[in-house]
Amino acid sequence: MLAYGSPADQLDQYVRMGESTLMDVFRKFCNNIINMYEATYLHAPTPAELRILLHKASSRGFPRMIGSIGMHWEWRNCPSGWAGQYTDHMHRPTIILEAVASYNTWI
Repeated sequence: MLAYGSPADQLDQYVRMGESTLMDVFRKFCNNIINMYEATYLHAPTPAELRILLHKASSRGFPRMIGSIGMHWEWRNCPSGWAGQYTDHMHRPTIILEAVASYNTWI
């Protein structure tokens, strides 16, 4: 489910498990990952860490930016075979550009 972004009801035939069982396992897996890594990686930066992040982003040309920016553009020349895979919520072919301005895993 995580690797391919597939819904549980699509995987129930492949892994021979019911949708509810898949969702229970998925929730337990995600909760365990959060419990294991929350203190180290999933916390908001401290004021000192924030200053370091802002300085690093500014030196790389992204002043006052923390994290990333994602933009969706309509893909007019999208190959028809790929159109279903690259559609947005309006059912138009799109491509996503993401600029990551942080070098670590905060936020």
